[in-house]
Amino acid sequence: KHELFHAGQVAENMYFLSSGQMVYIRDDRELPHEPPAYVGPGQWLAEPAMWIKWKHVGQSSSTENCELVLLPCDAAARILSRSNASSYAGARRYAQTFAAYFAKQPDRLSDVWPDMDVIEAMVSTAFIKEERERCCVKKLPPIVPTRSHFGKDEPCHSIVPLTPCMSTIRRL
Repeated sequence: KHELFHAGQVAENMYFLSSGQMVYIRDDRELPHEPPAYVGPGQWLAEPAMWIKWKHVGQSSSTENCELVLLPCDAAARILSRSNASSYAGARRYAQTFAAYFAKQPDRLSDVWPDMDVIEAMVSTAFIKEERERCCVKKLPPIVPTRSHFGKDEPCHSIVPLTPCMSTIRRL
């Protein structure tokens, strides 16, 4: 059994499980008996690190031998910043939708996705809207970065909407 990350650790990577099984236990003092989430092949952990400043809110460890694909968030941001305008616009919209969802759902903050219908709707909205506007929009207006904080005592999450430069996605 090996620990991948723990609560409070700054998240710098997204993880995709290709084989084996991981267990995720959210560190929630308000719901101390919340059942663990099991992550299997084809699932991922720590997606919030891709789109917002993020500290893990739980612990993830292996339950057996696992193979993971690690995606460094800074590298992903650099790749997206060099992609075509259509991909960039879709990713930008998705990040905005993701940040807005997390801002409205502070009780659901997690390193794993409990509801795939939500993520599918966000992807659909981000990329369908982009397709409709692709021929009409020459340049997207910049977004003024804002900060929102969750938590009562010590905030550990900052919502950071995408700015025109993807390399600044995770820092203000």
